[in-house]
Amino acid sequence: MLRLLLLAMMALTALSLAAESNEALHRHALVVDAHSDCTQRITYDGVDIGKPQAEMHVDLPKMRQGGLDAQFFSIFVGPWQAKPEAYYTEALRQFDAVHAMIAANSRWLFPAR
Repeated sequence: MLRLLLLAMMALTALSLAAESNEALHRHALVVDAHSDCTQRITYDGVDIGKPQAEMHVDLPKMRQGGLDAQFFSIFVGPWQAKPEAYYTEALRQFDAVHAMIAANSRWLFPAR
């Protein structure tokens, strides 16, 4: 019985150390999300991701809390949004919205160049 109790204590200690080392690894790693579709919400719905957005997976407070270091924002124009001749204009509209978002949150965000 003592042997079983000792084994259980060792297992719990190992799990605790693993959890701590996983957290440490995450905090020391460069964490990149290579695709976020929130650009469309920012552009067309006026969503401010600088504030918590309960209905969205991505907002600046969640990014900071999760240790996200870099985010790629997708630019996508669906055929339901514009006719083909307006795709470029709509894409630029989304780029402008991303740049405005960065400017509004310049304490935490900056563009990669």
